[in-house]
Amino acid sequence: MIIRPILLLIALIAAVLTSDRPGRAEAANPEAVLQRVNEQFGALRDYECLVDTDCQAGSKQEARSFRMWYKQPGMLRLKVLRGRSRGSEVVVASDGTIRGRKGGLLKPIVIRMDAEDARVRSLRGVPVSEFLWSAFYSRYRARAAQPGARITLLPHQEADAPYEIQLTYADQGRAMREVLRVDPVRWLVQEREIFEGATCVDRAVFHDWKVNGGLKDGWFRL
Repeated sequence: MIIRPILLLIALIAAVLTSDRPGRAEAANPEAVLQRVNEQFGALRDYECLVDTDCQAGSKQEARSFRMWYKQPGMLRLKVLRGRSRGSEVVVASDGTIRGRKGGLLKPIVIRMDAEDARVRSLRGVPVSEFLWSAFYSRYRARAAQPGARITLLPHQEADAPYEIQLTYADQGRAMREVLRVDPVRWLVQEREIFEGATCVDRAVFHDWKVNGGLKDGWFRL
């Protein structure tokens, strides 16, 4: 009889067709999701995307939008599209050197900047370099390693819904919660939210991703 070999062949084909598809078995816990995202970013030669941010510090609030470009190893370029310093650009070289310029009539003037400069930090003092996955991941892991911190994978009801990793920890006596949302197909970060208690104090949405577009080193010079 040939039924059994046919059934085995069908099972083999099904396994091959589904082996590269993301699924619950691959992301049964938050560490599996983080590892997959880390591998994805590590494999990219370059990428660009749009970033929309909203943050709050005390009674102050700020909303900004950026276009971000990145190329291995560690080259970053940002242009402010909305909000404070609109039109300004910042470039981080592979050696960590930061240069920036304003938009408009002052665009030809390029200055060297320090990482502590408020102009390259958000209202909450977060540097623009944390938009990079490597920098964000390092800080995220450090917070997750704090005593009492807890990291969980929230229920994933729909196959096309983003994976949601939640990290809870204490910071100077404040109850903090971070939520990281990950595209389940491309394994790229879609959104990050930080809460103090029930209040969202920092939010960044990443969208319009373009990967491995062949960005040149010269694009990361001002």
